Amino acid sequence: MRLSVDSRTAEFIRSRAAAFRHPISRIEELAIDLGVLPLWVDWTVFLAIDPDGGLLVVDHEAAEPSPRPATDFTFVAIALVEGAARYPELAHFLPVRPDGRGACATCGGKGTLSMSRGSVVLHCVCGGLGWKPETPAELGLVVEAS
Repeated sequence: MRLSVDSRTAEFIRSRAAAFRHPISRIEELAIDLGVLPLWVDWTVFLAIDPDGGLLVVDHEAAEPSPRPATDFTFVAIALVEGAARYPELAHFLPVRPDGRGACATCGGKGTLSMSRGSVVLHCVCGGLGWKPETPAELGLVVEAS
C-alpha cells in the first residue's frame, strides 16, 4: 500500500529526507541513508514516507533496521496527521471523513486522548483523524497488485 505521489511531492520528500535533522543521530542517519522522510518518531520506531509514497515503519533501535510497510491503519493515520502538521506540503494526504461515518467512539472525534489531567496528550486509536478508517482507500492508499 502506498500513497499516490506526484513528481512535485516526490521531489519535496526526496529533498527533505536528504536534509533531515533530528536530535537523535541514529534516527537522522537512518532517514538519510534510507532516503525517507520521518513523519512521526516514537520511542523505538519512526513512521516515514519515501518518494514513491510508501509509508514505512523503521525500528531505529534494531541493530540492523529493516523498514517494513506500514499496514496498521492507526499507524498510517498517525503518519498522515503528523506529516501534515510538520510539513504543510503533505496536507493534501489527509483523508476526509466518509459521509455517514461517525466520530471515533474512543476520543469523541478529537483525535487525541489526555492523561494526567491534560499534561500528557496521546494519539487516539483513530490515529488522530477523529474517525476510524475501515479500508485502505479511506486513507488514500493505493493497494498494489501482488
